[in-house]
Amino acid sequence: MKLIEALVLLVVLLGLARGLFRVGPQGSLGLVLRMGRFRREAHPGLVVKAPLLDSLQLVHQVCHGQFGTRTRHHGRQRLPSH
Repeated sequence: MKLIEALVLLVVLLGLARGLFRVGPQGSLGLVLRMGRFRREAHPGLVVKAPLLDSLQLVHQVCHGQFGTRTRHHGRQRLPSH
């Protein structure tokens, strides 16, 4: 019985740890929202967030094309969860 309890606890802790970190795409700007309200900006790279409470949304992406730099706005597009 103790083994089953330990395995369940391990699965829950791994799930929470997995939701703690996200990677923002290169050349993008995102928002960290806590329960739907703005909390802070998220720059490209590793983003730390509270599991189950925070979400990361992509709002701005810079494209480097052949003819210079242009900006694409995505509105409130949610990043895929991993």
